[in-house]
Amino acid sequence: MNAYSHAHNSPLTKSDPTGLRPDGPVGGNSYNDERWASDRGMTAGYTKKSGKWVWKQTPKKDSASQKKYSNYRANTAHYMIDDKHARKYAAGVAAQAKKAERERARAAKTEKREMGIKEALSAITFGNMKKLWKGYNSGDSMGRCLSGSAGIGVGGTAQICLVTTKRSDGKTNYGLSFNYGAETISVGAGLQYEMYGSNPTDFDQLRGDNTGANASLGVGVSVSGSHECAVNRTGDKVDVVLNSRGEPVTTTSLAAGAGIGFEAGVQSSYGTRMGQMFTWWSSLLRCVAPRGPRTSGGKACMKFLSRRALPTP
Repeated sequence: MNAYSHAHNSPLTKSDPTGLRPDGPVGGNSYNDERWASDRGMTAGYTKKSGKWVWKQTPKKDSASQKKYSNYRANTAHYMIDDKHARKYAAGVAAQAKKAERERARAAKTEKREMGIKEALSAITFGNMKKLWKGYNSGDSMGRCLSGSAGIGVGGTAQICLVTTKRSDGKTNYGLSFNYGAETISVGAGLQYEMYGSNPTDFDQLRGDNTGANASLGVGVSVSGSHECAVNRTGDKVDVVLNSRGEPVTTTSLAAGAGIGFEAGVQSSYGTRMGQMFTWWSSLLRCVAPRGPRTSGGKACMKFLSRRALPTP
């Protein structure tokens, strides 16, 4: 250590004009002495008398400091080193570290959740309506649903859908889905027929949770629209679901029905359940239906189908 550091690099005006003040119990300048003494219920430090540095420590008067000082005097060699006070101090430090880690994880979870909501809110702004319509009209999955909602302030929702999903291998899955959820702000109730477009390439990508934004208005007849992002929640972890092309799975829906009230804001659905009814190879329908098996086009189809080990008509 630089000898002048005891005097904050100003030895002529500070308390250590020669820069030769001795180190305290934990080394360094007077600040370290004060910290060491405070942990033991005292004030302490070096003062210069008759040209010599003299160490002086004085117990504080308050009850908390008196308790610390008493514990220190009972075991000066081990106090806050390897005794119960040291263990208690270490436990406190560890608890603070765990609390900080939980707060960081909670903040990360909130950030990821807000990311999906912000994406949804951005998508339904006027400047992105073309993108929104494209997501609805040209998705890999289509849904035809019956949905209901009701609430005052915070609303509840439920939905059952007939779903078709075009897979990357050319097949199409048909199935039923069900989910429930919540939305804010919600004032009123409604029952609607809903159609949605989405970009998952497999039913597994539709399972789980969704978060996004919605708007609905009804006075007898109600209309609504929403945009959601699919997410997976595992404990405190939230991951955006991706399809086979690496795109975030999003769903855009339009609905009409009967209802009264107003809803607009954040919408979340939970635990979407998918039940597959059957899989259809659309190439079979496109190939065989318009042609007889004995025409030239039909023969080409027969060859196409035989390569895929499908039964021929």
